[in-house]
Amino acid sequence: NTNTNTNTNTNTNTNTNTNTNTITIHYTGLRDGEKLYEELLIGDNVQGTAHHKIMTADEVSYPWPEMERILKQFQMALAERNSDKVRELLKQYVVGFTPQCANEDLMAESARVKPLRPLDDVVSIRKK
Repeated sequence: NTNTNTNTNTNTNTNTNTNTNTITIHYTGLRDGEKLYEELLIGDNVQGTAHHKIMTADEVSYPWPEMERILKQFQMALAERNSDKVRELLKQYVVGFTPQCANEDLMAESARVKPLRPLDDVVSIRKK
């Protein structure tokens, strides 16, 4: 059995049973914020490859001991619910990170918020 339904409400049916239940698809365009493609490269050092639609770039990477140190800084800032510190760390370590708006951390502004307990040691992440 092969049923082919198209967006023009036509029905091609190779079976003797006739199926008249079709779904009309209306293309309405992109919604606000919707993208046609996703850019995965942040840096300016973009180079072409053998395929005209595939690009490559040399991105910043950190050796594992440095990455552990950086993650611990994030861990401490998160445990303290210090969104200003998290934001500063992102600007420091993530190439191309530029905040798009002011830091409006409503949770940190609330007097009822208790600090989180420290996260598990990041070394255990590496071992998994």
